[in-house]
Amino acid sequence: MGDVRVMGPQAKSPTMAVVEYKGPCGVKRPASVVHLWKDRVMDVVLWLTSPDLDKAIASPLDKTVDLKGRMCEFWPKFVVVKPGTKISITNTDQETEWYVIEEGNKKTQVKQGPNETPVALNVKNEMIHIFSAFHPWMEAWIKPVKNLVATASTEWDGRFYFRNIPGGTYTLHAWNLTLGETEQELTISGDEKFKTKVIYENPADHSPIPTISPTMLEELLGIDKEKHKNPFK
Repeated sequence: MGDVRVMGPQAKSPTMAVVEYKGPCGVKRPASVVHLWKDRVMDVVLWLTSPDLDKAIASPLDKTVDLKGRMCEFWPKFVVVKPGTKISITNTDQETEWYVIEEGNKKTQVKQGPNETPVALNVKNEMIHIFSAFHPWMEAWIKPVKNLVATASTEWDGRFYFRNIPGGTYTLHAWNLTLGETEQELTISGDEKFKTKVIYENPADHSPIPTISPTMLEELLGIDKEKHKNPFK
């Protein structure tokens, strides 16, 4: 179990959540805003790696991953997999999309209508970047990792969980669209429960990180707190 925090200057202003798009795909807000829940960072993908390739896999890793285009966004946006994993992209929107798929120096464009046959990709050894030719915020990244042990993501309250991890030394990686990627060493003893924190630090010579909390969002959008646990959804 753990959580992700931001240290250093933060620009907490509801003006950062001004809507930049409103149309058939719903309401879109700037992707450069870090969502906080009680000072914990949301929307973070995490994974464990180990130099010991003979270590038993802590949790099952899918050989096929479904990537869905919904509300003109990809879900999930960042996927960590082992090389050889197959990616299946499905367009569940009611409009045709043109996807640009970048893998290393190779770039292809794919057209996909509503609920057409899924686009199939085979992950090799290079990062794959997929984005829409129509909607600039519609992006996804697929990261191949050879010594991958387990993956997780922060839940709606900003906490994340790894389960059934064998004892040993690992590298804990974290990725957020705005904050980027960070890593740290992690030692786990046997079957004991462990707690850890991932810290993103904002250097003093950088502008404050733009953040928004549920309270700010509730005030801005007039959300009923009793009906919505997570106002970001």
